[in-house]
Amino acid sequence: MKLRTGREAGVTLVELAVVLAIMGIVGGAVASLLGWSVHVQAQHETVQLRHDSAQVALDHIGRLVRMAGAGGKPALWKGEPDFLVLCGFPWDGRIVRASIRLDLEGLLVLAPLANLGNVPGCAGGDLPAPVNLVGGSTFSAVRFNYVTPSGEIDRCSLSSPPSCAEVTGVVIQVTPQGAPSSFEVFVALRNPGGR
Repeated sequence: MKLRTGREAGVTLVELAVVLAIMGIVGGAVASLLGWSVHVQAQHETVQLRHDSAQVALDHIGRLVRMAGAGGKPALWKGEPDFLVLCGFPWDGRIVRASIRLDLEGLLVLAPLANLGNVPGCAGGDLPAPVNLVGGSTFSAVRFNYVTPSGEIDRCSLSSPPSCAEVTGVVIQVTPQGAPSSFEVFVALRNPGGR
């Protein structure tokens, strides 16, 4: 190897090109790795938000189901796979009755029963307007199954068989919008059948 002297000091154009190419490759790899980690973090946060909204929904519905049945009246008036009608639960300082369902926008709401008129055996007054139970979250599905001493049923009514008076608990499933699967919980009724 020959030492450079005087005018020959510095780097050649080829050496500079090699160094810049290596720096470009390393810089590209670092940028790619950072971009991937940001993408993975965003996906994780989205999944966590969906999980959190499902948990909040299950907590709210579970609390309402457990509180239903005030005054010795039945807790459930009607149960279908996609909604249920709760009777006699405290809300905003009074005893009300309402249905839990998804609205047309995918919001999980506590809806008034005003359009049903008189609902015999269902304690409480009607809510003045629907109430969004999980603000800022939408759901693609909500499902209810009703547990009786003889097994699960998918619907019940106080006015026709199978009777909601036999229901001792509710299995609640919610699926947040965009979630690959649903979340579920079992809730025992405090006052099944108004006993």
